[in-house]
Amino acid sequence: MPNLPLKSPGKTSFAKSALIRGKGSGTATPFGGVAGKKGGGGNLPAGGPGHEGEANGILEGISSLHSWIKTQTMIRPTPKISRGKLNGTYEEDADEDVVITLTAKNPQAPKNVVRFDYTSGEYINIKLSETMIDHLEIESTCFHRDSVEAKKQIQAGGGAMNASSFRHLAKGVVKRDRIISLINTEGLDEDEHDEDLDEERTKRNQTAKRDQVARDAEKVKAVKPRRRDSDDEDGDGGDKKLQNQFSFVERATQTMNNAMKSAAIQTEPPPRANFSDSVNQWIIFDAYTAYEKQKELQEEQEKNKGKKEENVSAYSIKRILSDKKPDPNEDLNRNMLKAAKILERMVNQNTYNDIALDFKYWEDASDEFRETEGTLLPLWKFNFEKARDMEITCLCWNPCYTDLFAASYGTYNFYEQDKPEESYVCVFSLKNPSFPEYLCKAHCGVMCVDIHPRHPHMLAAGLADGSVAVYNLQVHSQDPFYLSTANNGKHQDIVWQIKWAKDNLDGYLNFYSVSGDGRVTNWTIVKTALWHTDTMSIKFSRHLENFSEELVRDNLREGGRCVNFNPTDETMFLVGTDEGVIYKCTTEYSSKYLETYPAHNTSIYNIAWNQYVPSIFITCASEWMIKIWDHNSRKPLFMFDLNSQVGDVAWAPYSSTVFAAVTIDGKVHVFDLHVDKYHPVCSQPIIPRKKARLNHVSFNLHHPILIVGDSKGTVHCVKLSPNLRRQTKEVKTALANKEPKKALELEIKKLENLLAMVREPQDNKGRKEDEP
Repeated sequence: MPNLPLKSPGKTSFAKSALIRGKGSGTATPFGGVAGKKGGGGNLPAGGPGHEGEANGILEGISSLHSWIKTQTMIRPTPKISRGKLNGTYEEDADEDVVITLTAKNPQAPKNVVRFDYTSGEYINIKLSETMIDHLEIESTCFHRDSVEAKKQIQAGGGAMNASSFRHLAKGVVKRDRIISLINTEGLDEDEHDEDLDEERTKRNQTAKRDQVARDAEKVKAVKPRRRDSDDEDGDGGDKKLQNQFSFVERATQTMNNAMKSAAIQTEPPPRANFSDSVNQWIIFDAYTAYEKQKELQEEQEKNKGKKEENVSAYSIKRILSDKKPDPNEDLNRNMLKAAKILERMVNQNTYNDIALDFKYWEDASDEFRETEGTLLPLWKFNFEKARDMEITCLCWNPCYTDLFAASYGTYNFYEQDKPEESYVCVFSLKNPSFPEYLCKAHCGVMCVDIHPRHPHMLAAGLADGSVAVYNLQVHSQDPFYLSTANNGKHQDIVWQIKWAKDNLDGYLNFYSVSGDGRVTNWTIVKTALWHTDTMSIKFSRHLENFSEELVRDNLREGGRCVNFNPTDETMFLVGTDEGVIYKCTTEYSSKYLETYPAHNTSIYNIAWNQYVPSIFITCASEWMIKIWDHNSRKPLFMFDLNSQVGDVAWAPYSSTVFAAVTIDGKVHVFDLHVDKYHPVCSQPIIPRKKARLNHVSFNLHHPILIVGDSKGTVHCVKLSPNLRRQTKEVKTALANKEPKKALELEIKKLENLLAMVREPQDNKGRKEDEP
């Protein structure tokens, strides 16, 4: 073995636990004992009477080591070049100091780091604080003895082993080594060795358990406090080293900040409008009066609210406790009815196939040989078997479904008003002329009907006894959904006309009715009730010689016959009376009329506004005359004599200058003011004069047809020939180019040019000054 360079012997140190070989061939243990094969007290346990033998063995081992070191020879290699000299010495190399420094600062850490600052809009320097390097990291295995975890571990009896525990462990190791040596020297059999080893192990375990129990008892009885910095490791009452139960590592990181974004949006300014109005004494008085009435109504509603809730709760409890079971055949019956209706449509389509083809394709070819005149082609006839003896009192097309229209049945014979025990409102369809699609029943004659323009399933009707009824066609019931009574504002005379109005500010449906008792009433549908408000009371305007003016003003009222609202101004409406006078009124106040028109000498039957020029309206009465008015003038613009009593009049929806009228002699008269200002372009009888008389007429909003009702309960549908629905070339071009606004402007201009020819010069001058 080659000799290695060593340092001077004086610098050599030996640990207490080093293994040293001596002459006694003993083995030094880590705890000061020597275990030998034979003799020298080697069989004695450590710490017993063999301490002298142990000391002698240690001394002999040390002396032999020193003698071996002295006999060694130091061999050095050839010196290398040191500091540029060839003959350098090792002393010079040993004297040279090589400085190796460990610092916590990271030399590779960046120094000039910048970041963009969005607040200032520029890059700024960042001072990094995390530049430390961990050269050595050791996880901790202990924690403070005063902590909660340490106290729990002390109470549980845990902790590190003290010196006494190590000595006990050393004894066991010595015994184990001695047994192994005996087995190797004496050559014991394996079976005997196993038996002896088991016995020895059993005895040793029992002895160790007894010793451990005794020591634990002594520790519990006398525990002496010791200082934490005590160096006594051999005592039994030494401090216990507590073991940490977890490893804690603190780490930090820096995340990227999200980029900031700015978003901007520009909205359209809200619409603005200028409003101006004049206030006088009667407007203020009417406002206060309406406020007081509204306040009283709210108080009454609050009083009745508790009663209604009690009634509803009682009804719900009764419905829950009732034993009524659902009909299992209800769905089957509904499907059967639907199938039957489809079959009925198919049969009617086959029956009325020729009429349906004429409705769709027929055009009167003879109009090409006539300059202005036209004809009417009869199509279907609608009637209801149970109302055969009643008259058609009103006709109204559905605004959403172009094939549906409503017809009310009643009588104009005042001596027979109480005769019909039951009356009807029938909703017919052009697809099924044989039977109505919907049927509504009433307890007396129905005198007027109107369908809501935006809710086509809501239908309002005025009755002969002064009641108003509202039907919901979506509910499969023929009875009215709402009905006025004497307790909630029922009229005292016949309700002659009824009109739906725009929803009020609270979003409730409402309509107006006019009656022979002189009241114009607004009805509001609130949940399950009808609320009424009298908009105005028509005062008696004629002079009576036998009565004073005060008596007439306080006790007499003119009977209202018809009412109609302006299509552009929802607050302005016209009321026709039994005296032949027309009043222009407003819903804002009722103490004064806006205008009074001495229109006719008999009862006004109907008032209709022109849909193109909202300042023009037409009237008819129970006489021969039809008059066209401008609401800004008290004189009529046109008057037409039909040589027979007029039943009804209506404007055409496709032209601003076309209107139609019916007379009791069974004729339908169609006028076109743009073609002829004096005579009708069509005057054709629909039914024989002696058989029945015509009462009402109404144009379809989309198809070139109109319906006419007679006094025998039959509704006649006729189609207009091309000459009766003629349009100008400019209007046709605009409609062909899909420019409805331009076509509307042309229709308005056509009527305005015609009215300018018949207006008085003062009226034309005033209208030009009013135009911007």
